Amino acid sequence: MVLGRAPLAATMAAAAAVLAGCGQSADALTGVSPAHAVSRAASRATASSFRVDTAQTITFDASMLSAAARQGFGAGARSQHQTIKEDVESAKRLRGVVSTDTRSGIHIVLYDGTVYVSPDGRDYKEASVFQGLADTFSTHQVQEYADHVGQLRDRGRSTQNGVDTERFDGTLDPGYLATLSTRLLGSLFSGLGAPTGLAGTIGQAIHYDRADVTFYVDRASGSLVREASVADVSLDFDRLAALSGRSTPGLNGVLKVGTDGSTRLYDYGARITVPHPRSTGTISLQELGALFGNAPTG
Repeated sequence: MVLGRAPLAATMAAAAAVLAGCGQSADALTGVSPAHAVSRAASRATASSFRVDTAQTITFDASMLSAAARQGFGAGARSQHQTIKEDVESAKRLRGVVSTDTRSGIHIVLYDGTVYVSPDGRDYKEASVFQGLADTFSTHQVQEYADHVGQLRDRGRSTQNGVDTERFDGTLDPGYLATLSTRLLGSLFSGLGAPTGLAGTIGQAIHYDRADVTFYVDRASGSLVREASVADVSLDFDRLAALSGRSTPGLNGVLKVGTDGSTRLYDYGARITVPHPRSTGTISLQELGALFGNAPTG
């Protein structure tokens, strides 16, 4: 999720053209370090309304798993594609529509710390399993990523959807990602009623092989226009068994999971109102699984 403000951008672009004609320069990034430019751009995602379009591919590669462990994933790599369209009123209120290969039109609303889901945008249920993950659904995650990205490099100008931007490449801190994984797993398992120590055990069996992120910042306004990321993660079943003290014959090897996503942020300052969903109860784990589908499709 991210941001945008079209009228302001148009005004600033017009002003920039006038100033350029006068031999002057209007550039929000002049004299600004890559780290400051990215952090400042991300912070606007928590202070404004905007719209977001995201497309991502998640790939599961089970080729390094044992035959028994591969049964739930297939012989080789399989992928799932997702698109998400969001309207963000504020850091605490947003609504989105998720579509996958197996399902379209899944509606998700974050309203003041509570997550609601619906198959049709009319009948919502509270997703208590996501209760501890509210910040992950909110725009605060954009700021967290920006604050934990290192080795930022200025790659120069790049035109994105007709906007003159500056491209910054960086790598997310592995320590932060490990902590984030454990935190997210802990919240998820808590909602499922799973043992509290399970999240830490699985977290130690996860390794981030790659986590690269690219930020495209509007040169005129300093706002974030696009964010792209590529990550490769390994889940080591052998290490998981050793850490848990349980040996499961035949279930060993490494599962590789890759994500490749791109997020566009636009219409900063747009008039967006996210109404409080009328909840008809709490969605069960079985209903949630049916809503999002199960195994990835190839």
